[in-house]
Amino acid sequence: MSYYFKKKYKFSDHGFVRIKNRLKLKDKSDLEIINYCLSLIELSHEVYETKTLKYVKVNQTDLYFIINKFDNLIITLSPIKPGKLLANLDQEL
Repeated sequence: MSYYFKKKYKFSDHGFVRIKNRLKLKDKSDLEIINYCLSLIELSHEVYETKTLKYVKVNQTDLYFIINKFDNLIITLSPIKPGKLLANLDQEL
């Protein structure tokens, strides 16, 4: 694969399964899911960071991509309420 086609983010197996289930994309191919997720991350208006994690909100939902900042690995896609997100952010700072 050429340098120009490398994706910024990698997907964990657990994260990929969660994405398929929570975004209801079971009938899509893996490539379509990856491209869809990357576009959701790029279009997101809400990104929160701690020392080790990045929380990227899927717009119009309470779902967040949780990304390891050191290797850009998407760990999971999880529903997070605002209070719990603030607690997570305060805990890791």
